[in-house]
Amino acid sequence: MKNPEEHRNTNPTAILRDWHARLRVLDVYAPPEGMDAKRWAQAVDDACWIYTNFASRAVRDGWSALDLFGMHPTVCGGGGLCDRLRSARNLKMDADRAVWSWAMDRGTFCRGGGDALAASGVVVIWELISKP
Repeated sequence: MKNPEEHRNTNPTAILRDWHARLRVLDVYAPPEGMDAKRWAQAVDDACWIYTNFASRAVRDGWSALDLFGMHPTVCGGGGLCDRLRSARNLKMDADRAVWSWAMDRGTFCRGGGDALAASGVVVIWELISKP
């Protein structure tokens, strides 16, 4: 039998609760030191929108926190979905891929992409804020 911590980490309901608790403390008006305020506000807004509209299905399909909420601290658009969406609200997601567009541009991101980017410094958005 798995230990309780491992079970909690694979339980979609527990994962969603954890993501919600972490996202709700993000302040759009308090960017991390060195980050552009407009980029931060947009990423927080996009992260909350993704959570509200897609997280329940995404977690069941195997999307990770890095996939959905990953941000590169210094490279704009170099993280997960919330770092790339740029306020597009026509997002379509399936079990493996997210697709969206703005004006004449189109974006795509594949499940598992955030995990691959972790080596380049991508972290989950809530890890960018100062710990109390």
